[in-house]
Amino acid sequence: MPLRRRLLVLFAAPAVLYAPLCAQMHKVEAPARVTRALAVYEWTGDMAKPTASRVVPVSLFIDSHFEDAGVYLARPVPFALESGDVYEVQTSGQPVGTLDLDVARNIVARRSPADDDPLGAWYGYGRFQPPAPEKPAAKLHVSVHPSHINGAGDDSDDTPHFVVRHPGDAPAAKTPAGSTPDSKPDTADSSTTTTSTTDTDSDKPTLRHRDPKEEAKRKKEKPQGYVTGPADSLNDDPDRPTLHRGSAEEAEIPPLAGLPADMHQAVAVSDPANREPHDFTREWESSAEREQILADFEKLARARVAAYIATNKLEPVAADLVAANAPPMPVAAIPSSTPSAAPPAKAPSTTVERQESAAPVTDATTDANGNPIAPGSGDAPSLLDRTAPTTSSHEAATPAPPPPATVTPAMPTHATAHHRRPAAPTVLALKSEDLRGYELSYGALPTFVYTAESPVAVGGPVYVTLVAQRLPSGELQTALTSVTDATHLDRVPWMRPVDAVDPDWSHRASLLFELRAQTSRQFALYRLVTEQAEQTFVTGVIE
Repeated sequence: MPLRRRLLVLFAAPAVLYAPLCAQMHKVEAPARVTRALAVYEWTGDMAKPTASRVVPVSLFIDSHFEDAGVYLARPVPFALESGDVYEVQTSGQPVGTLDLDVARNIVARRSPADDDPLGAWYGYGRFQPPAPEKPAAKLHVSVHPSHINGAGDDSDDTPHFVVRHPGDAPAAKTPAGSTPDSKPDTADSSTTTTSTTDTDSDKPTLRHRDPKEEAKRKKEKPQGYVTGPADSLNDDPDRPTLHRGSAEEAEIPPLAGLPADMHQAVAVSDPANREPHDFTREWESSAEREQILADFEKLARARVAAYIATNKLEPVAADLVAANAPPMPVAAIPSSTPSAAPPAKAPSTTVERQESAAPVTDATTDANGNPIAPGSGDAPSLLDRTAPTTSSHEAATPAPPPPATVTPAMPTHATAHHRRPAAPTVLALKSEDLRGYELSYGALPTFVYTAESPVAVGGPVYVTLVAQRLPSGELQTALTSVTDATHLDRVPWMRPVDAVDPDWSHRASLLFELRAQTSRQFALYRLVTEQAEQTFVTGVIE
């Protein structure tokens, strides 16, 4: 190889090796630190003015993982239920109001007086505030005395003059009276330095708190009954009594106890940063589309409920009774025109014999020698002439209808009895149906959550919950199925959907469910990344 070519190759090699290194060098921004608390706001009555309410902590996303918000840093109050925390109540990601926490309480529920291991749960209590109505824009009115601007050629002294100030010109400083421009104001001590006592620890996690101005306003409105100690006290004894900020009047909040039938639930999120709202609701294209999706879910639900009923040997209840399954009518009420109820036809001779047995022939129908008198001879009145007149051979072949008084209802045949017996229910009843549509992320498949109840003869009802996504082909792809009944909730809890929420600010919503058992419950988050729903978080057993 010539020397020149070898030198070119030698000097080009480092440049080739250096090029990828330069391409890989780019600025990597630090991931955003997200501290986000998730709770469930439960209330009865009107949402704006509830008769009773409470806040149930669910999850706390901190340090890039989930924690149980009901027990995290409970020294003694959980971190997510500190007084002054502000939660944003949402519906499918859209804010519908705020909730200011005033106090937190640890509610202990004992199943019996001798229960050595009672269940407890931390609940928060505060005041719900709906969003403030938007102020109407101020109306502009035409001035009665319009202003007059003099022209450029006007020599009057009233001509307005505009001063143009250049960007580099600095405003003249005002000098106090009795001093020269070069003099300086007297100071007490020019060597004195001022230091700030503000906590500059940016790594300390916080949640959104009340505005200090709002807090000061509240303090003026209601006198403080007691105070609290420092937030970071060294005497963090979990068993010591605590005092909460606020007056005794504020603590008297109507608490919600138990699980009433008219209880409502909504998602509540607390985040120190102002996040742009994301609507996860999937609007229906038309009413026909909703009816079609509902019919598809009913078909899936009935198949799964039927399998569950057969496995657990339950007695189902039909959706409705059709005419073919109506109970049989009494025989006396069956019309005479019914073919199956008509008595069999008999020959005239048989009818005559039945008449003879009903009304036997007397001696007047025979002569002195005992021979029967011929009909129509006129020698003696004939009973046959009165009851069964003589007919021709052609008329005798035609069946004569029997008198109504002598008709005996025939017993129903086997085919008739089978036709009247109530058939087994073919369509299972589905009650309390609920269908919700979501778009869990931008461009994601439409996700639907369906719940219903199917009554059974004994016990029950049977609860069914389905989560499915609609494929581009139009078919439903089932991602989650749960079927249980009221007598087996300790074995399989009832999955009650709460709402869709973004618990970690990943721009992808998760489905929040309440897992209700016989005497306890939990809350769980499910995420749909693949075709099967994945449980990403579940709380401890509460209540």
